[in-house]
Amino acid sequence: MAQTTIKTGLYGDDSITEVKLDCTNSPTDNYYLTFDNASGGFTWVAGTSGDITGVTAGDGLTGGGTSGTVSLAVGVDDSTIELNSDAVRLKDLGVVTGKIANDAVTNAKLGVEYTATSAVSSAATIAVDTAVADIFTYTAGHSATLNFTNVVIGAMKSLVITGGGTSKTVTLGTSNTASCTYNKISGDYDDTGSTKNLIQIKWVAVNEAWYTINQPA
Repeated sequence: MAQTTIKTGLYGDDSITEVKLDCTNSPTDNYYLTFDNASGGFTWVAGTSGDITGVTAGDGLTGGGTSGTVSLAVGVDDSTIELNSDAVRLKDLGVVTGKIANDAVTNAKLGVEYTATSAVSSAATIAVDTAVADIFTYTAGHSATLNFTNVVIGAMKSLVITGGGTSKTVTLGTSNTASCTYNKISGDYDDTGSTKNLIQIKWVAVNEAWYTINQPA
């Protein structure tokens, strides 16, 4: 391509158009200009300029492509999640506030604080972490004080304590390291050997709870 020295003011504004360029082909709509260093010339190339050479769909997506118009679609579980007005949202949203669809939360989705059983060791003081299980079990080998941690309002926990047969006692101690008022509804602990005691505790505040104690009939 011949070189031309351009003097200031020699060409007016907008006077250099595509016909003035030394190109190997003619341009058309949506072509962009590239330069080939080896040939020293310009070429018009179909498509749009940019660094994106392909779109790949990841987990939960379908679609994609490497050229032209590409699109991605979100895969959803239609029983609990839906697409609405170009938004992914929980099923049965209503018009303002989202909510989980009826019967969408199963027992398998609940945390261990509602589904698990934890065996604790008998001791004079027993730490009961209410966040790790719903039911706590042990066989009495000591007169024990039970101190509860991670207590939240509304929590209900069950303790199954097997009597040790040596007149051991059970005392309900602190809640979240602070003193707690325990209101007994009914029942007393029975330490007769192999007797099972079910203690159920319901917290109405982090420092107040109601409880019952029962044995098998």
